[in-house]
Amino acid sequence: GSITAFDVTNTSTTVANTPGWYRILGACSVEIPSGNTEGVEIELSDGVSNKTVWALRQVGVSPDNFVASQFDFIVGLTTGDSLIVTSTNASAIITGSVRQVADSAGNTVNPSGLPL
Repeated sequence: GSITAFDVTNTSTTVANTPGWYRILGACSVEIPSGNTEGVEIELSDGVSNKTVWALRQVGVSPDNFVASQFDFIVGLTTGDSLIVTSTNASAIITGSVRQVADSAGNTVNPSGLPL
């Protein structure tokens, strides 16, 4: 399968919604003014509710705070599921990529162009 890059700031973006297994990796940074709570998260949605599978949240105290992190994990989607990447404000940035590594039956999905 092909790789899909994402760069999310102050919004939510669906990065995958086809059943199968996905590798999602990237990095994020969150700068928080004093007194605010901001963050980024990766969620699974079944169309009714969202479940957080990874998050970085920070509570700002005086002076302003900055935190950064990396992530790299595999997540499975079933029929009707979506993988959503969210940033809570303009100072919370999450970038990375997602690629399907196996179909819903567990059969390997090779990167586009491979095998040679």
